[in-house]
Amino acid sequence: MAKMKSEDLLRLNAVGISQGTIARMHDCSMAAVSMRLKALNVPPVDTRKSFMEDVFTGLPEHLQEGLADHLQQNPLYTINDYVRELIARDISQRINTPKDPT
Repeated sequence: MAKMKSEDLLRLNAVGISQGTIARMHDCSMAAVSMRLKALNVPPVDTRKSFMEDVFTGLPEHLQEGLADHLQQNPLYTINDYVRELIARDISQRINTPKDPT
């Protein structure tokens, strides 16, 4: 775990990567990841709760219906594909948007 920078751990945790996956990515134990997060005073993201359930139930009903309809009409296009596409589009736009010089 010493090879992994605190910044890397914090970034992986922030995007919802489980402690087990972080441990596998960095060839260490889950306990090492947990202890490191605790030492940084950062609570681990709760990956036991369904991410999409939380997102979906937090949407207004009309958006829930629209999302369900969109995905049902495109059975080969998964919610994972949709979220990846939205993130890629948003981040690409943010990276390519000229900064205000003022």
